[in-house]
Formats: sequence, structure tokens, C-alpha cells
Amino acid sequence: MKDKIEFGGLDERYYGVPLFGGLLGGLVSFVVGYLSFLGIAAGTGDGIDFEAQSLRQVGHFFYNSFLVPTHQQTKEVAENSVDNTTVLQETIREAQYNPFYQSDSIDVSVQTYLNGSLYNERARTIPTESTQGYALPDLTFPDFVYLAIPAVVLFAVGFVLAYRYVSMDETQMWWDVLIRGLVGGGTVTLGFVLLAFAGMYLFVIDGIAIFTQKAGEDAFTRPDRIDTLVFGFAYPAVVATAGVLVGQLARRPTIQTTGAASDAGTDDEPDAVSDDDTSSENDSESAPES
Repeated sequence: MKDKIEFGGLDERYYGVPLFGGLLGGLVSFVVGYLSFLGIAAGTGDGIDFEAQSLRQVGHFFYNSFLVPTHQQTKEVAENSVDNTTVLQETIREAQYNPFYQSDSIDVSVQTYLNGSLYNERARTIPTESTQGYALPDLTFPDFVYLAIPAVVLFAVGFVLAYRYVSMDETQMWWDVLIRGLVGGGTVTLGFVLLAFAGMYLFVIDGIAIFTQKAGEDAFTRPDRIDTLVFGFAYPAVVATAGVLVGQLARRPTIQTTGAASDAGTDDEPDAVSDDDTSSENDSESAPES
């Protein structure tokens, strides 16, 4: 099984899969996906003026396309006097919205703290047609155009990785193809996840809540971090692995079934010699020469 594990610098391979190549493919897929959204925004003028806030907001749309909602938060602090006692009241309002997924509603929650202790918590869903005063994105193309970008890029990267760079030596069983698919998809996922985690901090808009247009020192808008941990891993794991599997199948590997493999092993064994043949040979050797 010489092809299984080969380590040595940037050309490390596991089951024929170039590990560094897969990792690089994941990094490239994230960058290409973001640049695709940036190109669409620049071409259509959908709220892009190439300032820092606009570049980060384009990043939000990219995260939305692989099912991560945009999360905004504002905080209001007030002092009230009750029975000659000063009470510090903090009100935190949060909203989550994805224009491509559950785009017909916004999830809103309000938490009220009195002197640091949770006093009241409310959560509700607001239909978008009732969100007067909310500045929701109005995008040019249909939703499927934006949703297709990360899926197409990740699938294409996985396909090219398998078709051009994955070694198919000693691929005899279906599980050999499956293992290469999982390893290749895993390396692409790792590269994508690394940049997705970095984007949780790079694409933060501090000081303003985009949807409600409320500014404040404690306000922010960013990709939701919990959903980034979930979908930032699951989405490329599924799509990139599918691309790697299809890329291998496109090369038409020779696959043997279990029965065929056992038959092949039987054919390699020498033919058995019967007792009758052995006895006849011994008789011919013992017979005197004429």
C-alpha cells in the first residue's frame, strides 16, 4: 500500500490526496466566493462604495449565501430612581436576518438587566413587510444567483483537486474512492473554515446596527458567530467532498467488486494436482526402460 501515506514537505499525501493542495483549495474557494460578491456589488451598485463598511457588508452577504445570518446588537443604558434608590437599566436589542434564507422574517430579542441582573427577556419574529424603519438590503439578482456562488466554487475546487492532483494508484474498491473523497473534502473544508473564522472578526462593523440604523458605542453588526461555527464547517464539508468524489469518478477508475477481487486472487493460485496424476507420474518414473 505504498500510495496510502507519503509525507515530506509541501507535497505530503494521504491516500493519494495532496494535503497542502486541498488546504490551498479551501483558502482559494473562500477568497473567490467573496470576490464574486464584491464584483456583483460593484457592478450593480448594491450599497458598495469601496469604503471599509461597505466591504464588510459585502462579506455579510457572502456569509448569508452559505446560510450564516447577519447579527446586529445595540445597547441602551439608563439610570432610574425608584424609592430614592438608583437603578441601572441596560436594554440589549439583537436582530438576526438572512436575505436569502428565511428572508420573510427577522428574529428579534430584547433583554433587560437591572443592576446587572436579568430582569426580562423577550424574543419574537417580525415579518419583513411589518419592519417599518428597518434598512433591509435590496439586491438586484434573484436569490438563487447569490446562493449558487459558494456551492459552485466549492464543488469546482473539489472537482479540480480530484481530477488533476489526486493519485488514483491502487484504487480498487469503492471505499478507496470514498476515503479519498473524505480526505480531499476535509482538507478543502479546513482551508475554508480558517478564513471563515477569521472573517467573523474582519467583517465586524462597529458602532452601528445596519438594519435599524442605530449608532452607539456598544452597537455592532457582524456574521453570527455560532452559525459560522456550524455552517462554516458543514457547508464546505458536504459540497467540496461531493466535488472530490465526482472528480474521481470522472477519471473512470477501475473498481473491483468483492467477488471479482476474490476470484482474481483465486486465479493467481497454482492449479491443484490430483492424486491420480501424482500416482501415474510415480509409476512412470519407476517403470524400467525398454
